[in-house]
Amino acid sequence: MHVHLQDKLYLNQLEDILERAAQEYVVRMVCNATSQKDWDEVIALADRHKQITPFLGVHPMYLKGRSADWLAALAAVLDKTPAGIGEIGLDRRPNAPDHADQQEVFLAQMKLAALRNLPVTIHCVRAWGWITEMLRDLPNLPPRMLFHSYAGPTDFIKEFVPAGAYFSFGGVALDQKHIKTRDALKAVPLNRLLLETDSPDLIAPEPYRKYYQQITERYLRDEPANVPMVYKGVAEILNMDQDELARKVFENASRFLTGTGN
Repeated sequence: MHVHLQDKLYLNQLEDILERAAQEYVVRMVCNATSQKDWDEVIALADRHKQITPFLGVHPMYLKGRSADWLAALAAVLDKTPAGIGEIGLDRRPNAPDHADQQEVFLAQMKLAALRNLPVTIHCVRAWGWITEMLRDLPNLPPRMLFHSYAGPTDFIKEFVPAGAYFSFGGVALDQKHIKTRDALKAVPLNRLLLETDSPDLIAPEPYRKYYQQITERYLRDEPANVPMVYKGVAEILNMDQDELARKVFENASRFLTGTGN
């Protein structure tokens, strides 16, 4: 579900990539912007392809280059374009931008999403205590929050499911070495579970090997058509029928995007 189809790795190949996704019955994708500079690209993709839902925002690793009036610009774009807000979040890796700057941008976007009643997609790396404190302090949260490529604690899941949180997992969850991620996967209520590739980011491709017979460019680059491998692996971890898992995740995705459904 969570992808970045505007990435330059897909330049001049997007039609083929979307065709391969369709062949694998991938019919709905959330294309996330990462900076103010790619909002127009994401909108254009969604205008051309009905299976793409745009999310627009400023990612914590791409704060540089935003304009002084970036928040007003985002609000103005959202006035004209049906979209969610994302990818936003917090990151405490050594190469991450200034923490105060990250916090300011994250909170501004969360408040905008709550005000507009829009869903958000959230990136959080090595910052679970930090983000927990901020979410607790916000008087109003967005109606639906997707924590993508989830690798946080199970206690976080329990606390924020009642507040509208969804949790998405990709190839990392298939790797037996990632015990905490697999424990978190098992702790997510089935009606809040989503699956993704985070294309084109290459997240732990090795676990895909047992589900993909031939290692090709598609595998190495990562693209939406690879998500059935995630479904197959997660179904095994959860001891579920793969078709039933796919049905539930599709329902969850629809509910996350629209706010309607069971």
